Amino acid sequence: MTTEDVERLRRLGGAHFKLSNGWATSVTVAQLSAIIVGAVPGIRDALGQWTPLLLLALAYLTALSRAVADRHKGRGDTALRQVEIADGLGRKIDPGALADALDDASPLVRWMAERERRDQPYFASTLPPSPARLVANVRESAWWTKRLAGDLRAIEFWKVGVIVAAGLLVLRAATLPPSRTPAASIPISQDLVELATAAVLFFLTQGPLRRAGEYGALRDGASRVEQHAASLARTGTITDAGALELAHEYQIARKGSPLVPTMWWRLRQRRLNALWKEVAASDLGDASSAGGGPTHNTSFSAP
Repeated sequence: MTTEDVERLRRLGGAHFKLSNGWATSVTVAQLSAIIVGAVPGIRDALGQWTPLLLLALAYLTALSRAVADRHKGRGDTALRQVEIADGLGRKIDPGALADALDDASPLVRWMAERERRDQPYFASTLPPSPARLVANVRESAWWTKRLAGDLRAIEFWKVGVIVAAGLLVLRAATLPPSRTPAASIPISQDLVELATAAVLFFLTQGPLRRAGEYGALRDGASRVEQHAASLARTGTITDAGALELAHEYQIARKGSPLVPTMWWRLRQRRLNALWKEVAASDLGDASSAGGGPTHNTSFSAP
């Protein structure tokens, strides 16, 4: 295994994940912009005949941004899978695969990859390259993903609850009869009512509610992989085939999943590193110093 090749591929994967995050953010912005333009009569009236064209442009931007975000995420996942196997089994990165990754990378991706830095090891395990190390790496990554995805699932449900509650309060206030005391009356404009209605429908059918379900599925899939890895580790005899099967199982579990936000990963890094160090020392018998926290991705997906 050439350490330099593994590091180059890891940096390319990190750059792809960051770009995926940026394009996914543009999906959210375009969707919310379309909701505001379509739901608020005042904005529609101000735009006049340009309203349909603007909505069409926002729809195109949403589709384009989602496609580009998915492409970058797919390339990042591919790079990470190769890094996991190379680091775990001590295998050399296939020169053809590395050349493809470098050629497929745009100048922006290569520029971002050059600035990717990691002060700590990507994986915490101190085991030598072997099937056991690959299993330990996958288990560590799956455990991190399980914890972070569980956190984010709860956050997305809170978002839905707050927005829907606020929207319903606006709708309730709009349907109340005028107060006998004028000072106690709060005027609710029709624009605000329509915007609140659109926001409630969006958050209940798309956006955070759907993303909460995706994070829940990711958490459950990562949990199953972690349990499988723990079972393999306790057998004491792990073959190359068994370790590779586990790595591919984890790849399937995270395929198409939403990305983990970098900000949340950083907020939880210290706490989860400390917890994983205890797990590694007691359960795996691998007195590892905690690494940088191997999450398979570090950005948001589109709603």
